[in-house]
Amino acid sequence: MALRRILLFVLSIAISSTLLLSPKAAFADTSGKSSSESEEAEPYSPDEFPNWSKKVRRAEIITLGSVPFTTLGVILTYGTYQYIKGESVSFPNPFDSSKNYDERQIKMIMGYTAAASCAIGLTDFLITFIKEKNAQRRLKKIRESTEQPTVTPITPEEAGNLMRQGNSKAQKEKSESQATDKPKSGQGE
Repeated sequence: MALRRILLFVLSIAISSTLLLSPKAAFADTSGKSSSESEEAEPYSPDEFPNWSKKVRRAEIITLGSVPFTTLGVILTYGTYQYIKGESVSFPNPFDSSKNYDERQIKMIMGYTAAASCAIGLTDFLITFIKEKNAQRRLKKIRESTEQPTVTPITPEEAGNLMRQGNSKAQKEKSESQATDKPKSGQGE
């Protein structure tokens, strides 16, 4: 038994000294890359993570990010409820540290906070999902349509002529609409 302890002690000292003296050598990359290549972090590629995991991560960030705000909102709402009901003498101050809640109230506040934060995260997830589906539907409709737009480049002179024609048409329509808006003599007076 004593021999095992001594052997274990010597082995742990050997491993510790190896790690302490040269951690680079202990954890060296044996893939054949040079030391400068293995130390630099590579950026993530766009297709490294599946799309569903990005959506879940966004929902998680929004849910956890809303916790402080929903906690404040729940405390204010609960304090206002107590004030209206007559259980509190003054309007609640959520930053008052002398306000002591019992265990039941704390559990209730945390439960409502968790529910509200999850609802915010789920709402964002659903809105994003619906927007993405609508965009995919529109793109599919465009791709399936038989009418393909053709773009013909024009010269600056042709563009100027088209603009002048558009302006003259607009002026003509404006003058016609003004003429029809004027009451005829003897009518409407």
